[in-house]
Amino acid sequence: MDKKSSFSWRSFFTYSVVVTFSLLLFLYAGPSQNPGPNPQVIAARTVDRDPVVRNLTKRALSYEDAIPKGNRLHCLMAKKQSDPPPIEAASYLQTHGIETAEGWVDATDAGTPFFGTKLTAALRGLGVSGSLQDISWDHEKSTKILSDPDDENSERVTSAVGAPSGAFFYSSFFPRRGVIIADNNFSVDAAIKEDKNLVAAEITTHVRRWSDAAWMQWTKACDEEGIDDVSNVQYIFRATVINENSLSIILQALRQKYKDSPSVPPIGPWNSRLTLDVTQNPDEFYAVLGSPNGSGVAFLLMTHKAALGIKTINKVDTFVGDTNPYTIPSDGIDGADAASIVLLFYVTAP
Repeated sequence: MDKKSSFSWRSFFTYSVVVTFSLLLFLYAGPSQNPGPNPQVIAARTVDRDPVVRNLTKRALSYEDAIPKGNRLHCLMAKKQSDPPPIEAASYLQTHGIETAEGWVDATDAGTPFFGTKLTAALRGLGVSGSLQDISWDHEKSTKILSDPDDENSERVTSAVGAPSGAFFYSSFFPRRGVIIADNNFSVDAAIKEDKNLVAAEITTHVRRWSDAAWMQWTKACDEEGIDDVSNVQYIFRATVINENSLSIILQALRQKYKDSPSVPPIGPWNSRLTLDVTQNPDEFYAVLGSPNGSGVAFLLMTHKAALGIKTINKVDTFVGDTNPYTIPSDGIDGADAASIVLLFYVTAP
């Protein structure tokens, strides 16, 4: 009995010493200096909360992965805005306005547009003329943003840095002819992936994807032309595709289309363009739609239906700009990144 009592008091004494020491250490050192990302920052950058949307934003890395993704995107474009899943972009991404407050500046000295004369024959063939609106943004300013841009009383993101990402969205438009041209783009997530010094939690902007930025720029171009109806989108160009995953998927789709032909034709200029159609070449078409350069176009149409209405894509042309025809290799993408390959997506009602 005495031995057990002695052991119990010794254990209690040891426990008391440990607790007291831990308390003194906490008071001396203070709370953790790295509590993790600010919840407001997380809320500000987590735009895609629905798991369906999050899955769709994952890039298809192969031809086989791009086919079902493109099929799913094609189905979602034709759905009503009220149909599940909810994929409409936030109201502050439905028109231009928040870009300046979130650190985006006009890239007036960028030398845009970069596509030069590459699209001249295509635009002429489509009967497009008139004034070209060039709207280009760089994410250059460090700033604090509203956690909810629709609520002026919402808390501002209090990231210690509020760093600019170095991302950019350079676009051109013919608003009266419904033409959107993606000229040169470097998204926020791509910038974070490339620059190891950038911390995702410190990039404070809601304008993160090309599909949202291009739509906001489109509404600005329409405003500057005095156009109230922003639903007249008919053609979307992805000028000079250089994304390796996209190029790999595009070339494989064309190989598949012509697999029973004596040879795969080269990707030529506008008058010798190669066409993929959802009716005649469904898998090949879906693959290009599901590629990184195609899915962004689908997202623009899917997530801005409130103003745009229900629009879809059933055909895409592939051609080169003002360069020599590109001979498609039997495998790989050798030389494709320097071939000035252009994609043209035709936008129609379902």
